[in-house]
Amino acid sequence: MAVAVSSCDKSPTSSAAKPTGNTEPLVKIATEPTNSAWWLRAQFRPADEKVRDIPVMSLDSSWQLASEFRKDFLTKEVLGEDGSAQMETAGLSFNLSGDFNKDGVEDLALVGVYQDRAGARGNFLVVMTKTDTGGWRKVFLKAWPGQAGFLSLRQIGNKLQLWNCMACDMPEELAWDEKAKSYTIIPPKPYQ
Repeated sequence: MAVAVSSCDKSPTSSAAKPTGNTEPLVKIATEPTNSAWWLRAQFRPADEKVRDIPVMSLDSSWQLASEFRKDFLTKEVLGEDGSAQMETAGLSFNLSGDFNKDGVEDLALVGVYQDRAGARGNFLVVMTKTDTGGWRKVFLKAWPGQAGFLSLRQIGNKLQLWNCMACDMPEELAWDEKAKSYTIIPPKPYQ
């Protein structure tokens, strides 16, 4: 048995997908093992053809669907009575905005889940920059094939941390490399 959320409301952060005939919930949280936190048991299903008005195939040409994670995907049972307590207490978010590369233009980092044309799923991180027309343009994408679970962000100084767990202490990091003029993923540091 799993806790499931099955609505896919159109919101400013995501465009609702055209019906695909898929009745699978957007989020399934397995009830077992009971000694594991909900975020370790969560599996997400993508349902959108656009992310922040960018066509999914413009993010990655092999993708069919993708969805930005949003708190409204999750129930009070997993987020806490006020709907956000656990993530806020941990200092985590599904999206962050700022000027990550210090070029004077607003940037947006967000995490989510994708499905490729072969049906394989995974998590992703995308960094977008604001365009002259007020839309968004992809400037960085990192995908983790085979995973479709929880992923969140936290900003520490000039780095963004990627957390697949709210109680772990070895996140990956995303940093702007000024010399290379590009973003780079920094793997977790092993315990010393």
